[in-house]
Amino acid sequence: MYSLGATLYHAAVGEQPFSGNSIEVANQHILKLPTPPRERGARIGEDFEALILDCLAKDPPERPDAARVRERLLQDSAAVAQAGSATADRAGAFPSVAGISRLTDAAKTTGRAAGPPGGGVLRWRTGGQRPASSPPERTISLPTRTFRAGSRQRTTLAAVVIALLVLLAGAGAWALLGGDDQGGNTQNGDAGRQEQGKAAAPQQKKGEEPAKETGGAAQNPSEGSGSSGGAPEENPAPPLVNAERTVYDLYYEMSFNRVGATWALLSPRLQNEIGSPQQWEEQQDIYTFTFMKFTAYPVASAAGDTAEVAFEVRLDHTWGSESLSGTWVCVNEGGVWKLDRLENERRVQM
Repeated sequence: MYSLGATLYHAAVGEQPFSGNSIEVANQHILKLPTPPRERGARIGEDFEALILDCLAKDPPERPDAARVRERLLQDSAAVAQAGSATADRAGAFPSVAGISRLTDAAKTTGRAAGPPGGGVLRWRTGGQRPASSPPERTISLPTRTFRAGSRQRTTLAAVVIALLVLLAGAGAWALLGGDDQGGNTQNGDAGRQEQGKAAAPQQKKGEEPAKETGGAAQNPSEGSGSSGGAPEENPAPPLVNAERTVYDLYYEMSFNRVGATWALLSPRLQNEIGSPQQWEEQQDIYTFTFMKFTAYPVASAAGDTAEVAFEVRLDHTWGSESLSGTWVCVNEGGVWKLDRLENERRVQM
């Protein structure tokens, strides 16, 4: 029903219900009500508009089922048939729900009106002699193909809906687990370096006295003063585009109220300064977020061993909206950019 509503909306308005990049469109499908088609210039009746908006209801139980949609279409079809041919053939008018509800009955039409290919509006007309007791015969001209009910269409619609749900679930799982995996890899790398350090330590031979320590340093003739086994090499800084992605992911995850995912993007220093994920959630008011949109996408620049990412984002909460801008300073933690502090922060209520 939701897909049918989106398709009818597109046909009536000429544009899809929502626009933007894939993430923004997905957010709007979940959170934002569509603008009524007639407010965007659609030349349709009130009943048809109400049917489209009912199909696009956010809560699935509020959407009509197939039987209810068919009933509403047939009821409006009968009402239009009684109105007579004088109102049925108005030039340039988009059909009411009745014109679409009976498309599958077009097999009994007496003729088909030719229309301009790939455009124009739907027209239906009555004419010819018929018994008073028989239903009116109609000729329907369509710019696109007729959709017929059947198991193939239902199977295709179900497959599309399932694919969309799997895609959204995969994106959410990647966002939730991505930061934790990176942190886990860093911990595994530290453990590996510790094991390597133990393996590289000089072993005491049987019957040999332990090395004596002077001033905290072990004296062992097997160790060379110029040994390269000192401090471990630091991981090279990742690309700056990764820092931009980290800032984007922070507010993207906030818009889904994912406290753990946003906490994983912070540097250890900042985590220690804040205290806990719960304090972080209270500080940022994460559970009131409903939507976010970058008005200036993150742009990173190198600043020594750090990356500075400037941005501006609109944040919608349950209590209102605000514009946030500033510069996130990112530090290299085990080859991964982590958010360390926000500078030049500026918030404006909207």
